[in-house]
Amino acid sequence: MQRPTVPTRIPGSTPIPNMFGPEKTFNILQWSVTSHRTPILSQTRTEEYSTLLDVFSLPEMLFDSKLYVENKETGFKLEFNALDGLKNAKTDVLQNEGVSGVKVGCAWDTKNINAAFQDGTKTIEERDDNIDWTFTTLYKGSMSIKGSENQPVIEDTTEGVDYERLKRRDPILFYDELVLYEDELHDHGTGQLSVKTRFMGEYAYILLRFFLRVDGVVVRVIDNRFYTDYSKDYWLRETSYLESSYDDLAKKSVNVKEPTLMADPNQLLPKLNCKIKKTVKIYVK
Repeated sequence: MQRPTVPTRIPGSTPIPNMFGPEKTFNILQWSVTSHRTPILSQTRTEEYSTLLDVFSLPEMLFDSKLYVENKETGFKLEFNALDGLKNAKTDVLQNEGVSGVKVGCAWDTKNINAAFQDGTKTIEERDDNIDWTFTTLYKGSMSIKGSENQPVIEDTTEGVDYERLKRRDPILFYDELVLYEDELHDHGTGQLSVKTRFMGEYAYILLRFFLRVDGVVVRVIDNRFYTDYSKDYWLRETSYLESSYDDLAKKSVNVKEPTLMADPNQLLPKLNCKIKKTVKIYVK
């Protein structure tokens, strides 16, 4: 995403307080966006997460950070946080969404995984406690409408995110980037859930991304891109699931032994195989 320039005041917006502090809020027209940044969870808070999720294994770096967007007229709220992200990393959730066969499709097999990750005491199967060991998540954000038990209306659409508009160098009035959780997979790669946002004078954009790299095995990127024009009563959400094995990337002339390249999802994205791509409208009233 484009890095922020110095914020510019426009009619209908409020200045950004505490621009680089732990929490910041920005208001423009009917919208309010807040980002809350925290240190890595304490042991006590981590144990609370473990109890709430009913799991033992959690990412090494876990944060209470969150980003949320609210419509002050309708009560619509869109939030991104680690706890809900991990709820969508549980094995039963992934299986219900048809993700259970991904390891096989990428030529993963239990014998090879355990050979790579054996720590002398336990194998991957023994570590299994109903959460995916790579912390892969199909999380698409948490939505609600204040004062209503109903979820926002979502419908399929052929309308796409206006990427040409996003490429313009319009002044960025609000920007932030948060890591929700990250794990180094026992020094054999990385799994990270992060969220970025930028609000311009007439439109806003949010990128929720899960990035997985298992060294020598697979690269996976699951993106949820949210886009709205302030004159509209809906957000677009474009979901894409991309994945390729190291062997497949090597066949596409990707230097899989280059650490900097293999740590950069933006560079790898064009080389990954797209398994799912779908766009929906999320109505805010």
